[in-house]
Amino acid sequence: NSILNTVKRLIKIRKENIELQADADFVPVCIHNGYPFVYKRSINGKSILICLNPSDKDAVCWLEEELGEVIFEYNGVCRKDGKKLIVPAESASYVRVM
Repeated sequence: NSILNTVKRLIKIRKENIELQADADFVPVCIHNGYPFVYKRSINGKSILICLNPSDKDAVCWLEEELGEVIFEYNGVCRKDGKKLIVPAESASYVRVM
């Protein structure tokens, strides 16, 4: 896939999901030095988790909520192991929060 096609896909996803638009709340989930960078976008009781890890190693943080439908993934999808959220190396994913 080209960068252009990926950007087009992300624009389409943003337009289709109110949680990713300007009026949605931004809630940091993983805040520390390094990665992963994980945050939640929420509005009207709906939430999407954005998981980013540009590093060359899988990264971990803690998450109480359960994960739902994967909306976007690049090079791997974040996954749960108990309350541990594992974000694959060099990946980005958008996942609905249950």
